[in-house]
Amino acid sequence: MLDAFQIPSRDHFTVGKTIDAVRRAPFEKAARAAGDFFTSGVAYLANRGHDPFIQEVGTVTWWTVNQRRVLTAYTEDMKGAAMQLGVPPEIALTAYSKNDEPHVVFTARKSGLLIPEAAYVLLPPEFVVNAQTQPVETLATMAWIGSQVRDMANGRLLLDPKYLNHRANATEAHFLKQAVAEHPDVELSQNSQALLEAFPDGIFSSRVSPAAIYKGITGTEFQQAPNN
Repeated sequence: MLDAFQIPSRDHFTVGKTIDAVRRAPFEKAARAAGDFFTSGVAYLANRGHDPFIQEVGTVTWWTVNQRRVLTAYTEDMKGAAMQLGVPPEIALTAYSKNDEPHVVFTARKSGLLIPEAAYVLLPPEFVVNAQTQPVETLATMAWIGSQVRDMANGRLLLDPKYLNHRANATEAHFLKQAVAEHPDVELSQNSQALLEAFPDGIFSSRVSPAAIYKGITGTEFQQAPNN
């Protein structure tokens, strides 16, 4: 778990491990680094996730990236990027006001007669720093992102949108519970501690409605999967 981002950290060592260094790096270099750290996080969840649920979250996210239904975008301006992707200003100025953490923006693309849902994952410079200095917290963030991507792939944005963030928070806590068990010395942020208190059993916590838990599709079951 602590070595989940070892390879991209080695490959992008010139970008640096501090926020000042990453912001000073050429934009293209930092963007490539952010994309590679994101890919490594998804791969960890898919291949090394501690239980079938986390592995499913990672695997479905991997396949949506492979199908280009999920794209990453490196940005220092979450609000501006969200509005460029079509998020109404009144929403972007509130929901995307935190520039130091990733966000997921859902959109739709026309493909023939179909308009499949797609997602952009907005990655700030802090993501590059945290992947190298706080791998456990970053993997927990990846679980949160993966939950939302999994919901999109399973059509849950229309079926039960009210559970989108609730399920993502529980999924992040689901990962954190195992992370704490494996690495009790890792110091968690206040937000992570609060999530663990709210969802002590992760996705199976008592406050998670049974209606919010579902068995998802596999990567080969996407309706539009030309790259399968």
